[in-house]
Amino acid sequence: SSDALRSAFVILLSLGICYLYAIGKLKQSLLYLLLGGITLADLWLVDKRYLNDDLFIDKAIVEAQARPVTEVDKAINADKDPHYRVMNLAVNSFNDATTSANHRSIGGYHAAKLRRYQDLIERQLSKQNMQVYNMLDTRYFIFADKEHGLQYQHNPDAFGAAWFVDRIEWVDTADAEMSALDSTDLRHVAVVDKSFQSLLPTYQPVSTQVSADSLGSTSSVTLQSYTPSEAKYQVETKEPRLLVFSEIYYPHGWHLRIDGDKELPLLRVNYTLRAAYIPAGKHELTMVFDPKSIHTTETVASISTGVLLLLLLSALLAPLLQRKRKGVNTAS
Repeated sequence: SSDALRSAFVILLSLGICYLYAIGKLKQSLLYLLLGGITLADLWLVDKRYLNDDLFIDKAIVEAQARPVTEVDKAINADKDPHYRVMNLAVNSFNDATTSANHRSIGGYHAAKLRRYQDLIERQLSKQNMQVYNMLDTRYFIFADKEHGLQYQHNPDAFGAAWFVDRIEWVDTADAEMSALDSTDLRHVAVVDKSFQSLLPTYQPVSTQVSADSLGSTSSVTLQSYTPSEAKYQVETKEPRLLVFSEIYYPHGWHLRIDGDKELPLLRVNYTLRAAYIPAGKHELTMVFDPKSIHTTETVASISTGVLLLLLLSALLAPLLQRKRKGVNTAS
């Protein structure tokens, strides 16, 4: 194949250059220059297959091909809350990603899907379970009307970015957890698998402390800022309570920090969401995606770069040191 021939040519050419250097026909600086040029040319030819000029498209062309911004989109985007989500019923909701161009969509498409979210789609969202739509903070529904075209409906019952619940309904299996979503009042009750009980050793239902109504008037959650990798919340509660976040539970890399660097454990509730047990008082919470693997990779990359630079520096300085030694020996 062409790749095999190219590789053979590069190897033979490199060996030839090294041979000329070994017999004293090439200077060391020219050796580095030629080998570097061959490597660069080889990489360039291969890379151009996958990142070529045809892939660089004018921004205006991309915008023209993208889903146009409709009056409905403009009306929804007038809501400046950074968190709410949109369900677009005017398209094939879970196999069409165009909605995500203008909104935070609970639908869309990706070839690599989270299994739990796909379960939620098939078992709850496809059945129009409004409790589940509310826990996903679905504030707007877009739909097509035969007479008036594209329309939208505001959902005032969406739970928001996070909310305190009054009690926990423990379940034994994933099937039981999913089934419980059919009838549970998710605004006040969290459905939790018993495998997470160890993370809540001191938990007690609100009903055994004070009334839920009185707690509701003294508990609050405010979303301060929100990006895909970090969210900040201001919370206040009279008693320790379970706080549910309208974010998909993913155990790898996500951390919840309270009042600075102290970390709270995250648990999975309602089959797909995150939650944490918040102590009484007023606190600032930071939810951040900060996986250890990134720091490990950065450390390895820094060390590797340092070693490479030292080797390069040594290669450049070695001829100078040899010349100085020869000069000293000649003078003596």
